[in-house]
Amino acid sequence: MYRANFFLCGLILFISFTASAGKVARGTVKDSKETFQFLTRFCFYSDIGRLWFDVSYPEDPYAQNDYQRLYLFFDEPDQWPAIVGDDDMTCEEKISHVEPAYNQDVVLEPGKAYSGCTLANGTISCSAGRYFESARERWWYIVVANCESDSGLYLEYDLTLINGEDWRKHFSADEMYILETDIVFLILFVILLVLAIICAVMLYTKQFFHVTYKLYLAALVVQVVGLVVMVAYYSCYAQDGLERLSLKNFGRFLDIISEMIFLLDIILLAKGYTVTRGQLRKTSWVKIVSFMSVFTLMYVGMLIWDVAVFDPSEVLYFYESPPGFVTLGLRLLTWVWMIYGIIFTLKQNKQKVLFFVPFFVFYTVWFITQPIIVLIAAYAMDKWFREKLVNGMMLSIRFMAYLFFLFLTRPCMANMNFPYHVKTTQVGVMTEDHKDFTTGCNVYEVEAASASVDKETPIAIYDMFVVTNVQPVAPPPMGTYALDTDTAQAHYPQRDPGLSDYPPPYPHAYST
Repeated sequence: MYRANFFLCGLILFISFTASAGKVARGTVKDSKETFQFLTRFCFYSDIGRLWFDVSYPEDPYAQNDYQRLYLFFDEPDQWPAIVGDDDMTCEEKISHVEPAYNQDVVLEPGKAYSGCTLANGTISCSAGRYFESARERWWYIVVANCESDSGLYLEYDLTLINGEDWRKHFSADEMYILETDIVFLILFVILLVLAIICAVMLYTKQFFHVTYKLYLAALVVQVVGLVVMVAYYSCYAQDGLERLSLKNFGRFLDIISEMIFLLDIILLAKGYTVTRGQLRKTSWVKIVSFMSVFTLMYVGMLIWDVAVFDPSEVLYFYESPPGFVTLGLRLLTWVWMIYGIIFTLKQNKQKVLFFVPFFVFYTVWFITQPIIVLIAAYAMDKWFREKLVNGMMLSIRFMAYLFFLFLTRPCMANMNFPYHVKTTQVGVMTEDHKDFTTGCNVYEVEAASASVDKETPIAIYDMFVVTNVQPVAPPPMGTYALDTDTAQAHYPQRDPGLSDYPPPYPHAYST
């Protein structure tokens, strides 16, 4: 496990080498005005949670007993939640919420018990630790303060926050098992991608490799790459506890791109593109491009908000921001657009009901599920296990969405939901020759499907890719060849009416 993790770290270190305040928090506080400064937070398990600190700051020879302190707040309503975000509270009012009896006050004074502080060359250096015990997993918030100081704060700190001593020790309780979950889904998505590529080769061979399937394949590839990045990030994080935020945000960005491509694919299929029509009107393309652009900007806005606006002293969910709520609204609007597109398409093309009904049912559930999960996570889920649970749920519904798409479009004889019936080489020809095919599917589906049959291709092979409500007609009895039937005229060579007992060729007739 260690070798694999070091290997992943070596691959991505050139991408990002920026460490930020994380489970190993290092930095310098230098503020001439502030007397109360948040450093970092961590969700500790009870009994195995540990904090090790190495801090130093210059002694003030003109002030007696003017020592800086570390304060350890936890997530009870009367502690950190009572003071966070309240800029009107004084330093004294804030530190009054800690309980000295619970060892939440660490005085950084030389000779003080359990402080590990020494004075040398005018610098106070402290190196010690703390254990954490609680009834459950808790968020703890580490703060440096000196309410009596007239010159603000100055502190160089190196904090190590761990849960246990195994390879997961750097993970906060809310992040525990995220790496294992991502690895499992990475394997599942790779298997799904291999199956999708196999189907793509089969579709390409039979000239059914349409744009909508290419978009699905592109979304799946980006999803896999995004998971590789996230696994690399958490693998390196497990080694040294340093957050590389640029790498993590890059993985999130790839996840967003994957979802955007897939949502575009859903909208196009709902409007019947490559299923009942070969092209969309220019106005439709303008609407789709504009809508997807706004959607993407809102997702990118969530990333920017998370980096630049979110208060690190608060445990906030990714969607708890104005761009996040706008994104949820746009997702529901996309769902309504999908419903409208399917209803309009089925109204004009009832033959495609076997594809669009399961498509509508499944993806309606998929569209609604994510906003429900987001709202529950933001307002009803405990923050100390929210991140790992939501991560698993989001990956699960994403995987099911991609898997169901492959199920609907798999090119096999048993698939009665197969959407494609016109070859890619015929779409342009049909667009020119059948100007009104976008208002109905009879010309697009039946004539094109008949025209696409290669007379030298075995029927079983063709039926494997063209699965519709169209059924083969049984051959007429020998000697009673009916020349006046529409089916015979369409598919049988013209014969002399006097040769009624002439043996006909093997029939390949279809009826609508």
